Amino acid sequence: MAHLRRAQEFLVKRQGEILAAFAMFTGPAVNLVYGILVVRNLDPEMAGLISNASLLPVYLTFLHFGVLNGMQRELPYALGARNTARAEKILQLTTKVSRLAGLVGALVCVGAGIITLLLHKPALLAVAYFGSAFGALAYQMNFQVDTGLRAENRFLRQGLAVISTNAISLISCILIPLAGAKGAIARGVLASIGSIVVRLRTGVWREGGSWDWAELRALARTGLPLLISGTLVSLMMVSDRTVVAIMLSHRDLGEIALAALIVNSMTLFPVSLSVVLFPKIARAYGEHRSRRKLRRFVWISLVYNAATLIPISALAYFLIGPIVETYFPKYIPGLPAARLACVTCVFWVYMGVGSVIGVINRMTGYLCVFAVCLLMMYGLAAVLIHLGYGIIGATWARLVGTVLMCICTITYSIYLTSEDDKPEGPDAAN
Repeated sequence: MAHLRRAQEFLVKRQGEILAAFAMFTGPAVNLVYGILVVRNLDPEMAGLISNASLLPVYLTFLHFGVLNGMQRELPYALGARNTARAEKILQLTTKVSRLAGLVGALVCVGAGIITLLLHKPALLAVAYFGSAFGALAYQMNFQVDTGLRAENRFLRQGLAVISTNAISLISCILIPLAGAKGAIARGVLASIGSIVVRLRTGVWREGGSWDWAELRALARTGLPLLISGTLVSLMMVSDRTVVAIMLSHRDLGEIALAALIVNSMTLFPVSLSVVLFPKIARAYGEHRSRRKLRRFVWISLVYNAATLIPISALAYFLIGPIVETYFPKYIPGLPAARLACVTCVFWVYMGVGSVIGVINRMTGYLCVFAVCLLMMYGLAAVLIHLGYGIIGATWARLVGTVLMCICTITYSIYLTSEDDKPEGPDAAN
């Protein structure tokens, strides 16, 4: 009975974090449903056109220039230090930045659609670019709200916002079998608009306040390494598809959709944990300033990710062949790349481990290694495709880069948490 009572107390105390973690599972789960419906109802050519347009918002996530990433660290740090005046200023500034960055991203996507029409490219590609404008707008605004809610320990509210967003996205998936490719695009538009609507009354969007350029620069300086890290992760996620889009046909891009489907689904495990852990790591470091005490977060991430990713990746590897051959025969040419993607997912055990690097703010060397790995992935993919290996060559390049990142991230995180900061040094606060 005592164990049961402690378990109940833990669930009540941590209900917000548990809901937030569960909410992160729903996103990739909905993406899995979306991907299945796409490969079931669209041929590889149409799927490739839509996938092509969806790549552009990924390359526009940097438009806040690190300010929102700086918020990830500085807002929970300010709240942990009980500096409410600075916390309010951060919320006001990031509200302005998120809206401006989202608008610029949307305009870029619209411009890409117009250029597509002027060049007499497929009309579906232009429509897909127009639809992606809503995603570019929503990304920036949602990033700011969700970061603010987590920093304020309002995990319950943040989890409800994410679940509501994904519920809208799931329901709107019905448009794919009803309207085909246009339905897939409409689904993205509805999901983006819905994600903004469910966050309107969270209280994180703070009106008023002036453009405090000193605070803005401070946020950008802190957030720039985190922005680069996050951008590199995003680019790594689409590196194989990007090179395929440039060097091969829309049909090839559609056939590699199976690998992308696995990638988007498997991220739910490491991402769900890292989203919950990052503000806790930042708050803990703001309270005790001890790097050694952050070591436990490294082991939490590693054990959790290994326990989930390894068995599920193995299961997917053996099941995907019979499933595709039975239900999605048009995508059989993409099976080898999809199986290799299952192997790649195993090495995502490092995701979340690197959060301590961002909180401790020792990012320079790590980002250099990350950039080298990413460039190698792009370059190796291009070489292998040029040599005639097709989409499987791009997938191999991604596997090699992921293995290197896994080794470097885990090693560096353990090294950083092996000793405490030295308070007498001028850089101790970093």
